[in-house]
Amino acid sequence: YGAAKTVVENIQLGEPYDNVTKVYSVSLLYFDISKDHDDYIYHGKTEFTGLHTRRLARLKEFLVGEEVHINRTNVFPEYYLIPLRAFPDVIRDELDQWVYAFKNNEVLDEFTAPGIGALKEKFDYLKMDENERRRFDRHVDYARSEWGMIAYAREKGREEGMKQGAHQKAMEIALALKQKGFSLAQISDATGIPPSELED
Repeated sequence: YGAAKTVVENIQLGEPYDNVTKVYSVSLLYFDISKDHDDYIYHGKTEFTGLHTRRLARLKEFLVGEEVHINRTNVFPEYYLIPLRAFPDVIRDELDQWVYAFKNNEVLDEFTAPGIGALKEKFDYLKMDENERRRFDRHVDYARSEWGMIAYAREKGREEGMKQGAHQKAMEIALALKQKGFSLAQISDATGIPPSELED
């Protein structure tokens, strides 16, 4: 259900099926699924079996190559089942860093897997007691507010600077027109500067 829902949510009504994106479903399990207990990550793909024959469907070559493709991409969801209790806490690669982190609710300092820093921040946040969390949230809100005010001030300063620059340029043009003998009314029409500002 979750994989299908994700596919549907990522394509707009009326969009061509070429825009379907592949979904990977990752399930962290707190129970064992294998009688053999021989692995801790199980990978599954979508397969079709005849309802009456119970045989695996061999799809036509123009559809598949080896798997169904849309725009050269295999679009059927793939599934990963990770029974966390089966993980032996031996880290061999970056995926193992993630499994270790989810099993033990901690990210070790030596972990380098992409995105794992964000998980560490989330775990650190979740380990805070309620008062610490409230203080932290207030601090983050304050910092965001400060950055917002700084960005607003920069934008206002930029706008003000542009206005001043435009006014200065208009004054330079007005002075040049005045030296060429144009009337104050003509200069005001051309530059938008009120005649009162143009008088000596």
